[in-house]
Amino acid sequence: MPVLIGANENRIPISIVNNTYVYEEKRILDMKAIESERLFLRPLTLEDDEFILQLLNTDGFIKYIGDRNVKTIEQAKNYLMNGPLKSYETNGFGLSLVELKTDSERLSVCVAFLKEITWIIRI
Repeated sequence: MPVLIGANENRIPISIVNNTYVYEEKRILDMKAIESERLFLRPLTLEDDEFILQLLNTDGFIKYIGDRNVKTIEQAKNYLMNGPLKSYETNGFGLSLVELKTDSERLSVCVAFLKEITWIIRI
């Protein structure tokens, strides 16, 4: 298992070299946690690897979203680094983890974003 050295909120893991994560300084400005009466939505982290491994291998995920070929914890970490974490860096948003507020049980992932709408009016 790779070693996490120098991790903090302003560093994004970009690769693994000699079994150690290599980080790049990045500021994630737009991803914020969202709270409802029952749920807490937050950005995913590398510590969510076990949940992601389990979620991506459920029958429903594979049937309706597709098999992401994530079968190990290492592959789950790579999925997080090259998917959600990279999206936070590139786009300022991405998948959020959905947790119950009562016991922090991880339920699923979701994404919410605003799309610019262009109106075309023909006269």
